[in-house]
Amino acid sequence: GEGGRQLNVRNFNRHFALFSPTEFNEECVDMLETLGEYKKPGWYTPFLASAAPVLVEHHIVWERFEHEDGEGGVIAVDWAHPPSHQDQDEAQTTHENMLTPVVVIVPGLAGHSGKDYIRSVTSILTKNLGWRVCVLNWRGFNAPLVSNKVFQPHDIADTELFVENAHRRYPAAPLFGIGFSAGSNQLLKYLGKHGEGHRII
Repeated sequence: GEGGRQLNVRNFNRHFALFSPTEFNEECVDMLETLGEYKKPGWYTPFLASAAPVLVEHHIVWERFEHEDGEGGVIAVDWAHPPSHQDQDEAQTTHENMLTPVVVIVPGLAGHSGKDYIRSVTSILTKNLGWRVCVLNWRGFNAPLVSNKVFQPHDIADTELFVENAHRRYPAAPLFGIGFSAGSNQLLKYLGKHGEGHRII
């Protein structure tokens, strides 16, 4: 059966969380409620938000992988490594580097690794934290469209393939996830489907 409850968060006060009543899902909703009310920074203005992509350039060195989906299509995935790892190939990677945390990023609708918000968070994660980043490019957006399958919000097959391949490449590394807009919906669907057996911490 399904359960649910009103979210006790001010800016979500009209939202109702609908979920399967498992212990894992209850804990997720509890964590959401601890976020409290979101408040915009004092310096924020719509003008600055629009100008930021022009004022700030984030140079990212991407490594492209394409994974076959078993149905004649492919998903394109871009990796970014911390500066200390960029000159190493797979054979030179040390055990310590194999444990470097990996963050999988699922962009918003029509999103890809070339979007400024993706480059911005990737820059912070790789340069400030020294973590690896793996970005899913939606089919046809900064990625080849070689079959008649395109992104559909209700279908998480691409996200599942994306997460599984990220884990397979660095199986010993802790795996974290970030989703933006439609991408956060995809991550939630993934977590809900796989429950405690999912790959993401």
